Amino acid sequence: MVQRDFATDYASTRGALGPIFVVLPQTKLPVGGLQNFQVWNQGTSAVPSAGNVFPAYVLRPTSGVPNGYRVVYDSGLLTMPALTVPGVSEVATFPVSAAVNVHVGDANAYYGEGIPFSYITGPADTTSSYPAPSAPALSNTMTLCVDFGFPILPVTQLHSFAATAAPPA
Repeated sequence: MVQRDFATDYASTRGALGPIFVVLPQTKLPVGGLQNFQVWNQGTSAVPSAGNVFPAYVLRPTSGVPNGYRVVYDSGLLTMPALTVPGVSEVATFPVSAAVNVHVGDANAYYGEGIPFSYITGPADTTSSYPAPSAPALSNTMTLCVDFGFPILPVTQLHSFAATAAPPA
């Protein structure tokens, strides 16, 4: 696998939402309660992640519809924090403020910029929409590559974005 790393998406200025919507369908969540989202906060690049903004999502696949999803959680606007030690990359964790039950197969997603990614040759972990002129809305459904505003960008990328779900009690 060949990999080229980038600190962030370059679609807009720092602190503004970029028109990029990324779904991570290969990194499905287990059943449980959503605890947090984690993002690689890159500080070792000419374009660090700190200061960029994005909302994070949990998407539920729509039965029988390829690339179809319903938005079941929207974090609201999150801001990549300043690094604890300047110039040293680290994981930024964004706790979830309300109880969110996830189902087996739910996917992570985000809209905006500030999430490091790599162009690779080999299997991708994402489905990217660019340009996506607006963020998806909570409870709405969408079909990527069919609905206006959610084209599929034909690139192979790995994104430094994850979520944690605790097993049910």
